[in-house]
Amino acid sequence: MGAVGLSVIQAAKIQGAGKIYALDINENKFDIAKKFGADVCYKPTPEKNGKTWLLEQEKWGINFTYDCTGNVNIMREALEASHRGFGESCVIGVAEAGK
Repeated sequence: MGAVGLSVIQAAKIQGAGKIYALDINENKFDIAKKFGADVCYKPTPEKNGKTWLLEQEKWGINFTYDCTGNVNIMREALEASHRGFGESCVIGVAEAGK
């Protein structure tokens, strides 16, 4: 939840998003994410990655997912956590060349 991720949270809140989940490996960012509009924050672990956790929160997936990391593994998780049938996944971060 860097500057871009926080901007996504803020824009989603302004647009009336129902529930905003924010994921980051740095728990120190959770308080500011909540100030920007996140409802729930989660730190992915090797035992439970972001995709697995998100699908536990919303059985059919998340309506809109945004990846701001540039990490191809996280990009894939965001896509796979999207709602089956109509979910949208937006990749904002740029992956490393050749990935």
